[in-house]
Amino acid sequence: RRMAPVRAALGDKRKLGLLLVASAALLVQWVAYMVAVDTRHLLDLSLGYYIFPLVAALLGRLVLGEAITRRQGIALALAGIGVLAKIIEHRSVPILALVLAVSFSLYGMVKRRIGLEPLSAVFLESLILLPLGLGYAAYAEAAGRGYLSVGDMRSTFLLIGGGVLTALTLVLFAAGARRIPMFLLGLLQYISPTMVLLLGLVVYGEAVATVDWILFGLVWLAILVSTLPGIKAVSGRSGRAGQGRLVDKG
Repeated sequence: RRMAPVRAALGDKRKLGLLLVASAALLVQWVAYMVAVDTRHLLDLSLGYYIFPLVAALLGRLVLGEAITRRQGIALALAGIGVLAKIIEHRSVPILALVLAVSFSLYGMVKRRIGLEPLSAVFLESLILLPLGLGYAAYAEAAGRGYLSVGDMRSTFLLIGGGVLTALTLVLFAAGARRIPMFLLGLLQYISPTMVLLLGLVVYGEAVATVDWILFGLVWLAILVSTLPGIKAVSGRSGRAGQGRLVDKG
């Protein structure tokens, strides 16, 4: 019963182009996420989402010309030093982490410019990706590597449930982004990578080298540097609001 905005978006070349870019960014993010989980690289997955807000700020500066504050610049430098230390120590780039951070930042940046309500946007993104998913599934089944023909029903339902949860998460994220301040939205983003980091350490038993702890330490310090003013501002507003209510009651 809400097809009017969908039809309007499909008839708008600009919005359709932005939806294609958002869908491509979403596809890259999903594939990188699955590869990270499947290859037991949850620390890289966690790192990607930790540095996402910093990468988003950098992309905003480079692409949209948005200003970067002094604190954001310091935070970017700290995170960059941590990533550089990891590259020098392991002689490899944390590709999965960087792909996740860049693709998610690009996705968020494009979503802000589309101007569609959350449910319609997620519906259209899923619709654009549907032929790719069905095509790959058909190819895999025909080649004897498909999961539906060889997997057990429990795992099949878990896969389907994972799709439902993913869609629900995207809808809630888009709806929340319209209702709460961007600072709070960015702060809440750190819940997910923290949970993933704990999963990697406690459940999957991933080994953490000294340079990895240094990297995470610098990233956490960067987060603190960039978010502390916002935390103080929110606390100050909350305190003033509370005092106002007390005065009103008096």
